[in-house]
Amino acid sequence: MKALLLFMVCLISAPSYSATSKFDMSVACSEFENLNNYEQGQCIGRQHEEIDEEMAKTYRHLMSKVDKQAKIKLRDAQRAWIKFRDTNCDFEGTGTLGGSAHSWVVTSCKSRVTVKRTEELRAWLLCEQDEGNLSCPRFK
Repeated sequence: MKALLLFMVCLISAPSYSATSKFDMSVACSEFENLNNYEQGQCIGRQHEEIDEEMAKTYRHLMSKVDKQAKIKLRDAQRAWIKFRDTNCDFEGTGTLGGSAHSWVVTSCKSRVTVKRTEELRAWLLCEQDEGNLSCPRFK
């Protein structure tokens, strides 16, 4: 099941990979289960970089919309969330410590929870249009 999830994530993100990589990412990631360990690691790592960058963009957009007090709270929350994500995913990966799949398990965990965090940040951006929602941040 995890291999299928990783395959699907790599397949979705493959077209945006750089043509200068060591192997053809668009072909390689679409055939994830046929790759060697190095190539699979490249697919997972690059896919995570894209997911993390999307979250960062969404975070910056939200920061540009909220008032000064909300910016401080959001900054602190994001820093704490990143620490939680990294520590929690390190814990999730303890079952593979010392194995070749360890970095994949940890990185896949980080990607999975980063996608959820991005969705949460996007939901707060939608709050700007929903003035009656009391769980929305304060906008400028």
